[in-house]
Amino acid sequence: MKLQKNGILMLYLTLIAILLLQGVRAIAQEQKPKDVAKVTLTKIEWEKNFAKSNAVRRANNGVAVHPGELFAIGPPPGGSLAIARTFDVDHNPSNQLWIAQSNGKNAKLLATQVGRRIMEVQWSPDGKKLAYVTVEGHRDVDLHRDNYTRLSLVDVKTGHAIQIADNGALSPQWTPDGNSLLFWKRKAGDNSWQPFKADHLVEGKPIIQAVSKLTWSQPGAFSHDGLQVIGLHGDVIVESLVTHEHHTLSLGPNAGGRLTLQKIGWSWDNQWIYIQLEVQYFEGSENVSLALRLSDNEMLNLGQKMEPFVELKKDEFTNVTGGTWIPGRDHRLFIGVITQQFVNSTFPTTFKFVRRKWMIYDIDKNTAKEVDGIEPLHPLDRVITTRLSLNGRLLSIGNTLYSFDAPQ
Repeated sequence: MKLQKNGILMLYLTLIAILLLQGVRAIAQEQKPKDVAKVTLTKIEWEKNFAKSNAVRRANNGVAVHPGELFAIGPPPGGSLAIARTFDVDHNPSNQLWIAQSNGKNAKLLATQVGRRIMEVQWSPDGKKLAYVTVEGHRDVDLHRDNYTRLSLVDVKTGHAIQIADNGALSPQWTPDGNSLLFWKRKAGDNSWQPFKADHLVEGKPIIQAVSKLTWSQPGAFSHDGLQVIGLHGDVIVESLVTHEHHTLSLGPNAGGRLTLQKIGWSWDNQWIYIQLEVQYFEGSENVSLALRLSDNEMLNLGQKMEPFVELKKDEFTNVTGGTWIPGRDHRLFIGVITQQFVNSTFPTTFKFVRRKWMIYDIDKNTAKEVDGIEPLHPLDRVITTRLSLNGRLLSIGNTLYSFDAPQ
């Protein structure tokens, strides 16, 4: 597969973005939603407990501090949190990496990074280690420039840390046995990326090797079993990391526009892919969220699929953001549903945001549940970071943590 196909993804996905969204916009009458069940969440006040804990105060000269950014929810049974807190050392922005119980108590400082910002923290499956990325200062990670990023690993019990990779390492993911780390690394001197695997982590002398025969235009996503990868290689490609066979996902014909993959996520049985992308035109941009089944290439426009479950008035349509697969072998997505009102029907299209809610969508049954108890301050008109614990009982939206029984 040659890289001159770089425009094909644009050709494939952009018409989907245009045709499917414009099909939604053609609502002439008001629409009453189907009856939907509701799930209620309870907010966990972890931030207050964390900020006033003795360990945090001691580390900050007795002063209660802003808790920082919640990056990861640990595996059962504790559902521990991984928190990065920004502070200054001689006006040099720095980060501390902490862990705490899900209620924010029993905080423990694991690592301090002077002059570097911590991001992309990942718990190992057994909860004994944390992988994390750091970037120099307050830089924003630019996928097309030198990132000055490093990938490190820290032992939760001892606090011993080792560096795995540097200069462009991003997006770590543990293999299921917890013995290896998969990650992406930018190739020196160009804008392409390559996935790698780090082994022998326990010994503290990791052996790193490339796991793909391809080069990719931006970091993609590894399957939960660590055996496949999806990303951009001209087209949207799925590659086996065992046989290195790869195939192109057929996503439709083309119209035009520049695409950016905002989020990719595998279902927990590795059968479905959630893809959130932005289509950019000269006159503006719009977002599209899709679910794609790998076995037969069935594709769902999630904005359209949510229409029957929300109230729609004239010239209104729905869009979806922040999709996260709920753990389990069924295919349920926790998603933010945005209702928008179409303002201008001629190209370039314009619209305004009207209503926002969170829902759980069951792809297999084509049913939905509305999620109550989530604070309305989360702006669903941009990419939202959502995380679920492995037992499905803890949910974070941005920096806010909620608790609920595993959704049914």
